[in-house]
Amino acid sequence: YFQFGYISSNISIYDNIYKLLPGHYLVFKNNKISLNQYWNIEKFLIMDKFNKSENELLDELEDLLIDAFKYRMVSDVPVGVFLSGGIDSSIVAAILQKHYGNIHTFTIGFDSNKYDESTYAEKIANYLNTKHTHKKLNTAEAKEYVYKFADIYDEPFGDASGIPTVLVSKVAKDNGIKVVLSADGGDEIFCGYERYWITYNLGRKIFFIPYLLRTILSKFMNIFNVKFLSSIFKIKNFEKKYNTIKLMLKAKNWNSLYVDMISHFNSEEVDTLLQHKKSTSSYQEYFNSTEEINPMQGMMLWDHHRYLPDDILTKVDRATMYNSIEGREPLLDHRIAEFMARVPFELKYK
Repeated sequence: YFQFGYISSNISIYDNIYKLLPGHYLVFKNNKISLNQYWNIEKFLIMDKFNKSENELLDELEDLLIDAFKYRMVSDVPVGVFLSGGIDSSIVAAILQKHYGNIHTFTIGFDSNKYDESTYAEKIANYLNTKHTHKKLNTAEAKEYVYKFADIYDEPFGDASGIPTVLVSKVAKDNGIKVVLSADGGDEIFCGYERYWITYNLGRKIFFIPYLLRTILSKFMNIFNVKFLSSIFKIKNFEKKYNTIKLMLKAKNWNSLYVDMISHFNSEEVDTLLQHKKSTSSYQEYFNSTEEINPMQGMMLWDHHRYLPDDILTKVDRATMYNSIEGREPLLDHRIAEFMARVPFELKYK
């Protein structure tokens, strides 16, 4: 939790209580428990890639998206769509408005222009001509939900976007919506997170330097007063970025490099805080199985197994259920994930 901001499967904060891993089912028979995996994305990643043109793949993907999205509209109660104005949620809203019609979209904004991106959602909603509901979240409302976090999320949960997610769910509920579609999973499937590219470009430079020299450089960085440097360079989050790069210089592989990049507190800080040594070696297989594809595929796979289910999907599931509405994730249709796993990596995102 301290390192990543969420509790990873299969562990929980409770003694002797464990979570059932995604893609698994459990059998309890004759006082014995057995776990069985029924689906795994790696099986499709190691298959031969599609030998088709980009246009052919685009046509097939569009058909898949339309079918997957319409399938999530099957309901005998009103259905809404969370619209952020980003690529993923805009595609969900656009396809459903075209093929289903009369879509009701919901957006949360912030009373600070620095953080408010709701204008993008409004532009998309106007363009698509959806029935759009928009509410701005003020600081007082946000604080109220912070105090309710334990009730909403059941365990320690450090994703600040959990606050607007709860509120947008409430807005949907107040408008008579019983089922809502969210657009999570696109980044993990289509290589959309900017951090994949930042980590990849930084990693190529770091791994070009011999390991011994990198460790010396990392120790050399301890000489400087980070707070003083921060006051000179005026770079946002300079101290965290400085310490992250210092740690990344000592990385022995892409796995440890990526873990250092995405940690809220790096492993050394967590070890000091908790006074024990925490190993991340058990996550190495996510990269081993994808080394021949691209290191970024390993990052996507890491997120697919950890960040997506333990943070993103936990956030949406708890926020919607807290407001007694059902959340559905059309981009996580297994057919889309399986299809994109076989698309050549260079076509996933440009």
